[in-house]
Amino acid sequence: ADIDPGQSIDLTYEATVDPGSGAAATLTNNANATTTSLPGGGGRTSTSPNNPDPDAYSEDASSGVQLTAAQIDKNRTTSVDQPGNDPNTDATIGEEITYTVDVTIPGGTTLFQPQIVDDYDQARISISGVGLSGTADDGNWNVLNSGTPITITRDPGSNFYANDVDPPVDQILTLTYTGTVLNVGGNTAGDTVGNTANLTWNAEDGANQQTAGPATTTTTIVEPNLGITKTNDTGG
Repeated sequence: ADIDPGQSIDLTYEATVDPGSGAAATLTNNANATTTSLPGGGGRTSTSPNNPDPDAYSEDASSGVQLTAAQIDKNRTTSVDQPGNDPNTDATIGEEITYTVDVTIPGGTTLFQPQIVDDYDQARISISGVGLSGTADDGNWNVLNSGTPITITRDPGSNFYANDVDPPVDQILTLTYTGTVLNVGGNTAGDTVGNTANLTWNAEDGANQQTAGPATTTTTIVEPNLGITKTNDTGG
C-alpha cells in the first residue's frame, strides 16, 4: 500500500490465545514496516548495499500481553466460639484448626510443572486429614505430608490444563487439613502460630517460573483466665 507523506494507516485484527499458553505468560506480537525510495518498489531499500541509513526504510514495533496469573489464598477457622476465643483468629491447647488453601487457575491457561508448598510449625501443630478437592482435582496430583512442609505436585510429565470446557472457566484446587494445637511450651497465651502457602509454576514448559503467594494465616494462642471470688454470710 502507498502512504502519502504525513498520512498513516491502521491494521486491526483479532487473535485467539492458544489454549496451551501458560498462566502469566507474556505473548509478544511483532510488526515490521518497510518502504523504498521510489514508487513501485524501486530505488533504495533497507537492505541496499549503498544505503547510508538503512533504518530510514524499515521500522519495527511490538506489543505484549500478559495472561492472567494463577492465585493462591489461605484461610483458617475453628468450631469453638467462646468469649476470648474467636474462631477466626484464636485457638487453645488441644483445639482443632481447619486450614483451607485455594488455588485458582485461570480458564484457558496451563500450569506447567506446578507445585504447592504449605509450611506449618510441626513443633506446635500436629496435622491430619490432608485432602484435595475442587474442579481442578483430576486425580493427577501427588500429596507429600509426612512432615513439614506439605508439598503438592503433579504426576511426572503432567501439567494442568484449565481449558477442557468451552468457554474456558477458572479451575479451583482446594487443599484442606486439620491442625491440632499441641501442649508444648511454645504454645502459651498470646503466642502466635503462623502458617504459609506458596504456589509456583512455569509459564512455559520447563522455563519462566512464576510465584503466587505467600498466602498466610496466623493463630493466636489463648488459655483459660481463671478467676475466683469468695463471700460469707456473716456480713463482716
